[in-house]
Amino acid sequence: MSLYVWQYIVLALREPAGGNREEAERTWVYTNPHFANKCRENGLPCNVPEFYEAFPEIQPGDALYRNASQRPVIW
Repeated sequence: MSLYVWQYIVLALREPAGGNREEAERTWVYTNPHFANKCRENGLPCNVPEFYEAFPEIQPGDALYRNASQRPVIW
């Protein structure tokens, strides 16, 4: 795995500083075209095979584990 892929995964999983209030999250959902941070942090990285190379301790049964058959294939 390239260093760039590893860095992307680690940086994408970093929790943003500060928490969002419910009111701010609601505004975000209706006005921002991007996924909320919670979805980006927990949903997207586990769809990439390199994620499991970077974090081999994540195994079936863990919250961030997704079977290969459940991961989307785009190309």
